[in-house]
Order: sequence, then C-alpha cells, then structure tokens
Amino acid sequence: MKKTTATSAGGIIINTKSKKILLVKQYIGNWSFPKGHQEKDEELLDTAQREIFEETGLNNLKVIKTLGSFDRLSSNTPPEEKTIHLFLFETNTKKTRPITTDIKRSKWFKIKKIPKKLHHDEDKKFFTENLENILR
Repeated sequence: MKKTTATSAGGIIINTKSKKILLVKQYIGNWSFPKGHQEKDEELLDTAQREIFEETGLNNLKVIKTLGSFDRLSSNTPPEEKTIHLFLFETNTKKTRPITTDIKRSKWFKIKKIPKKLHHDEDKKFFTENLENILR
C-alpha cells in the first residue's frame, strides 16, 4: 500500500453482560467497528472515544488497552488510504443510538459472527489475528 493519507481511530467494544461486540452499519451498508478520522491536534484515544460516541451514543466506556493499527482503503469514493488505530473498550450499557447521520444503526453481535459481518478483509484479518488478545 502507498503512503497513508488519513488517520482513523475507534474501538472494539465488548458488552460485559452479554459478551457481544458492537458493530455499526454505515450509510453505504457496510458493517464495521465504530471509528473515524482524527482531527488536528487530537490524541488517538480521544478520536476513538469521540467517534464511538458519535456513531453509537456510548460515552461510558472503560478503556482496556490499545490493540494496534493496520492500513487499508476506505469505502469512500474515491477510496483513500488510511491507518486505523483500534482500542479495546468495555461497557455494560446495552442501548445504543447513533448521533451522526453517517451511521444507519449499531448492533451487538456474538463474537463468532463478527468476521462474517465485517465488510473489509483487513478488518476481518485484524479482528481474527487479535481475537485472543481481545478476549483476555
């Protein structure tokens, strides 16, 4: 992949009660982890928390750890190259409500269904390769 032109941050959120993981359905129909573009002078964790709030309405998250990053193309037209940084979060809140109009809905899924739901192969690969780290 060429030089990255954008930086994105977000999270893999586990519900402490149901042990399910939250995904968001974008306006174009793709399921993904809640995430978004980093603003100027914003720390990655701040970006992740802001974007998660905008896309899910959740703001009572417990930060567990940094999971890492990976590069991929966005779903935008034209696609842009970006680096996605993901953090692991926990919450006991079940109800979500997207604030932004970019997200159609958010939904909790069983862990085994996550790879099948994710649209981008790079997202699936990151999740699968980090599953043991996510579940610790």
